[in-house]
Amino acid sequence: MEEEKGIITVDYQVHMTYFYESAGSIGTDGCSVCVGIIARKTNGNHFCAHFSSSVIGNDDNFETIRSKAAEIIQKYLKNDDLEIMSCCTLNYSEKSSQAIFKGLVDAYGKKVRELNQGQGIFYKNGTIGIVTGSNIRGATLGPNDGDGPIDIPKLLK
Repeated sequence: MEEEKGIITVDYQVHMTYFYESAGSIGTDGCSVCVGIIARKTNGNHFCAHFSSSVIGNDDNFETIRSKAAEIIQKYLKNDDLEIMSCCTLNYSEKSSQAIFKGLVDAYGKKVRELNQGQGIFYKNGTIGIVTGSNIRGATLGPNDGDGPIDIPKLLK
C-alpha cells in the first residue's frame, strides 16, 4: 500500500455515502469517522465506496451497525464478484468505523485486508494508496453516475 500527500487526481471521485465502479483510477477521501473502500473485482474493474453511519457509534449500536453494513454492501458488491478489498478510516477508535469494518469482514471474510489508517483511499496506476492530508480530485464525481447512497440510516423504533 502506498501513502500519498498533496493533490491526487483520479478519473472518478466518490463522495460520502456513495459508490462507483471504474476501469480507470478512482478514490474517496474525508473518511474521518467513515470507512473508505477500494475493491478489485474479478472483471478487473475497481469498486470504490464511502461508507458512513447515521447511527451513533457506541457499544449499544455496534451490532446494529455491523449487521446493517454487511447487508447494505452486498446489495452493491456480490461476494463472487470480489477479488480483494482494502479499507481505511482516520479514526480507528471510533465505534461506528469499527462496526462498519467488522460488517465488511462478515460479508467477505479473508478477501478484506486489515483496516488502514488514513483520510482516504484511491486506486491509480495499478496501485492502491492511502491518503494522508490530501484532497482527491476527479473529472467525474461518482454520485452523478452511481446509484448510492451507502449509508447506515437511523433506525426508528
